[in-house]
Amino acid sequence: MGNYEGIRLIFQGRLFWLIILLFFASVGFAYLSYRITNPPVSQKKKRLLVLLRSLAFFFLFLSISEPVLFGMKQWRKKPKLIILADNSKSLGITDRICDRAETVRALLESKPIEELKSRYPTETLLFSDRIDTTKLSPDFTGDVTAIGNVILSLSQREDIGGVILITDGETNSGDDPVFTASYFPKKIYTIGVGDPEPTRDAFIKDVQTDRTAYRNTPFTVRVILQASGFEKRRAKVQILCGKRVLGGKELDISKGTRIYSEDFSISLDTVGTVDLTARIPTLPGEFTGKNNRKLFSVNILKSKRKLMLLVGKLDYEYRFFKEALEKNKNIEVEEDIVKKGYRLSSFPRTVDKMKEYEAIFLFNAFETLSKNNLLKKLSDYIKSGGSVFMLIQDAPKLSETDRSILAEILPFEYPANTEMVDESFSPLPTIEGKKHPLMQFEEPADRLFGGLPPLEEFLMAGETKSYATPLLVHSELKDIPIYSIGTVGRGKVAAFSAYPLWKWSFLAKGFHKFEDCYDQLVQNLLVWLLVKEKVSPLVVETDKRIYHSGEPILFSAMVSDESGKPVEAASVGVKLFGKDSIEITLDEIGKGRYEKVIPSLPPGEYRFNATAKLDFDTIGKASGKVIVEEYSLEFEDTRMNRPALISVAEKTGGRFFTPDEIDSLPECVKFEDITGTDYLEKPLWDYPVFLLLFILALSLEWFIRKRSDLL
Repeated sequence: MGNYEGIRLIFQGRLFWLIILLFFASVGFAYLSYRITNPPVSQKKKRLLVLLRSLAFFFLFLSISEPVLFGMKQWRKKPKLIILADNSKSLGITDRICDRAETVRALLESKPIEELKSRYPTETLLFSDRIDTTKLSPDFTGDVTAIGNVILSLSQREDIGGVILITDGETNSGDDPVFTASYFPKKIYTIGVGDPEPTRDAFIKDVQTDRTAYRNTPFTVRVILQASGFEKRRAKVQILCGKRVLGGKELDISKGTRIYSEDFSISLDTVGTVDLTARIPTLPGEFTGKNNRKLFSVNILKSKRKLMLLVGKLDYEYRFFKEALEKNKNIEVEEDIVKKGYRLSSFPRTVDKMKEYEAIFLFNAFETLSKNNLLKKLSDYIKSGGSVFMLIQDAPKLSETDRSILAEILPFEYPANTEMVDESFSPLPTIEGKKHPLMQFEEPADRLFGGLPPLEEFLMAGETKSYATPLLVHSELKDIPIYSIGTVGRGKVAAFSAYPLWKWSFLAKGFHKFEDCYDQLVQNLLVWLLVKEKVSPLVVETDKRIYHSGEPILFSAMVSDESGKPVEAASVGVKLFGKDSIEITLDEIGKGRYEKVIPSLPPGEYRFNATAKLDFDTIGKASGKVIVEEYSLEFEDTRMNRPALISVAEKTGGRFFTPDEIDSLPECVKFEDITGTDYLEKPLWDYPVFLLLFILALSLEWFIRKRSDLL
């Protein structure tokens, strides 16, 4: 039984003793049945017939009593040593100290490593953004490094004694490796490869500019550079559109590691999305020129965009909101402050006049619109492609007709007798809200909204409509939307149904905490309202237009029918054409939304065609473009991150080594054997052999009775 000890038979039947009594009763019955036979037979044959019937009952009752064969054995084995070797691009360079690629290869074949391999069963695994089991030797082609994710992926393995991590310690994706290591159950021994001092390099760290500008109107582009390892030197920074130079400045590079910035005033005589390039030349002695250029895009518009503000009453909500709006220099704001008797002055009275405005913002204005018979016209404006934001501070008193019109355009259900509720609370971001462009801030959404001044009143409305998206909800009543968006016909609607919102600006700035969150909230809303998408049953977007080499690319799609309602259970396929041709199918995430992440693409320009099908019928098509620039995150900081590697080792009880110190590695790496117990628990009651023996015993008994002419 495979060295199992203490093997015994256990019966699991609940009525085991009753089954035993029935068995002995059955044996007694068999004996009595053959005590007197007709015709008489020999005693020997009687005993055989009694035995066969008793055996038949034995196998029957054995199955009923659910016997299980039980045993156990203890074992001991040596744990595995995992050697993790960084296979990313930053390990393929040559710095001031060493050729990193050769150093990694030499470490993997070194005597200390070979000695450890002779002691413990070993797995050598290559990684960049994840462990790659398809490669046997390093080629240093990984576009990103995610040390924390790799450590996390090994944390559940029970056969590991410890880990040797060979890397430069720089991570540019995924979880923080020091944080992850603090929860790793085994020791990690880190070997740092490369120069801890900055490599001689100059690269464009960031390009900052407005996402939108206007034709033949100057806009500012700020180019931020980092340079290290150079003596005094001059370099020319340029902005290009294709091959045409739009601007250039000489930059004086000083000794040491420093960050520089240059501002350019650019204007373009075109309309649409324009791809631009910021670049500096490759300098003498620079280890790579691949990070000396950075692509960015600007949406060039014909003219500034007009907004209309309808203000029911002058208060802080209106004042702070308008101040935040006007920080965007690409808009013109007109306002109409309601006068006594609900009188209007400049607010448009027809749908055509409303269409002259890119978006309309309403502040406590529903009753004014109702008194002026404009709610229906506002509804028609939205359905024809207009955008409206509603800041709701009270439950308006409307006629049933106007209440129905308002209920139709709101992104949430609006039953009769809806009232405001006086209650202090902090709103809670939804799962959809955390990922939505409207909710992108410098701070994570959970931390941000938990740290802002609480709201004090909210509209006790109904649930968010199926085709709308809740971004913020009540912290306790999670079906009550506080900030929600949706589409009505061809237009967009956003509603914030709680207040005071203005305190998020006033108090945050007063306490110097989350100072820019209010302005960012307003600007995010403005961008969303002003983006006018074509009416299409399929809209496919990427989360960015331009990506770094190695950066994951998110494709998202929205599928809707002719009335704008979401279409579920569709099949959305995307084909990319460029250096590589790729076909992907997006995953359904609900409410007509579909998503898929591509880990990375080689540098180049890619066009994509997307098709949505429902029951094999094509219901929509879309196309677009994605650019992957050569700029790699792997070359942004190529120093060996000694402090991080020391922290990872110390958090787990391991030790940090340089390649020159690994002779002492075998003395430090010592693992206890892994012990455990294997249990044998083999049910026997359902074995077919018991049924066969039962049938065989009864068949033999029947055969003998037949041959003996027994009645």
